[in-house]
Amino acid sequence: MESHQPPFDASERLPFPTEMDTNLVAEMTHLFIEVAPDAVMVSDEHGHIIFVNQQMERSFGYSRAELLNMQVDALLPERFRGKHGRNRMGYYLTPHLRPMGLGLALFAARKDGSEFPVEISLSPLQTQEGLRVIGIIRDTTQRSQLEAQLQAARQEADRLKDEFIAIAAHELRNPLAALRGFTDMLQVQTARGHGPALAEWQVEAIEAIDQSSARLADLTDDLLDVTRLQAGKLMLHFAPHDIVALTRQVMLRQQATTQRHTLVLTPEQEPLMVPLDPLRFEQVLTNLLHNAIKYSPDGGTIQITIDHDAVAETVQLSVRDPGIGIPIAEQERVFTRFARAANARNIGGTGLGLYLCRALVERHHGTISFTSQEGQGSVFRIVLPCSADNEAAAVE
Repeated sequence: MESHQPPFDASERLPFPTEMDTNLVAEMTHLFIEVAPDAVMVSDEHGHIIFVNQQMERSFGYSRAELLNMQVDALLPERFRGKHGRNRMGYYLTPHLRPMGLGLALFAARKDGSEFPVEISLSPLQTQEGLRVIGIIRDTTQRSQLEAQLQAARQEADRLKDEFIAIAAHELRNPLAALRGFTDMLQVQTARGHGPALAEWQVEAIEAIDQSSARLADLTDDLLDVTRLQAGKLMLHFAPHDIVALTRQVMLRQQATTQRHTLVLTPEQEPLMVPLDPLRFEQVLTNLLHNAIKYSPDGGTIQITIDHDAVAETVQLSVRDPGIGIPIAEQERVFTRFARAANARNIGGTGLGLYLCRALVERHHGTISFTSQEGQGSVFRIVLPCSADNEAAAVE
């Protein structure tokens, strides 16, 4: 049988609590505070403790009688007490709710002098006797230990990953060198007409092997560079070089790889000497231009710009593409190892290129940054010092 209840009448008012109800609420509140898992205390405007719960006794090792009327500062390590006293005075001038989890590194001191990490929330309470502050103290020792263990596990995982990458890259080098050597020999002999004539599909197969082995060689080189960077063993050799001429050379090599893109260097400039490692600079610029081509599948113009700031003694090189852009949510990870944007997963790549670019630019005492909008393209900017002082500084 279906029951029907009358609708709620908002005009109805619940009766005021009776004196017995009020006492019951107060008693229950007191009980909840007593059995709370966090330490709870109340202090007055002079910093004296006037109320504590059981967890305060357990956390700090004092009896309730010892805690009552104790100065709050006494629960802190001695090195923090002076600063805490000043902070407490400031808090009473402008009392406000301060929740837990503000990222503050706080410590408390037990009766035996040992310290433990804590989170503290503060709540001001105005009473007839004056301002009171309710403090809730959470012992985060176990969480801190777990976080330290997790951090150690992550570091060990990174170490093992780096070790595996180094071993894999080194083990790939010898068979890859043999593969590329035999492929080159076949191409040369075929071009010279030596040996039996190859069918068209055989020539295409050799070209495919050559292209694939070249990509694998680039990947191996990137992996080795990553391991050298991690070990601090990547050596750079600096000398003054014309950055305009180097940029033009790299641009022409990349232009030869595509017919759907037009690479343009502006403005036309006189030679501009910058202390740099030419091979590593070419590696950075090649990566940026290769990315600009690869992530602009519809073709278009790729703009390379070089600007010299004589006052700041810097040179800025920028690469602008009309490509797919980088989603905002993933832009913070762009320069991290193995980072791949979600909209680029169907385009080949390892996620190491931009990581190496940043590392190499920073080794030049420069900076690399970018702006990007998904679907609208990206602009990557490199700023390098062009003073002679950079050559000596960067070699260190």
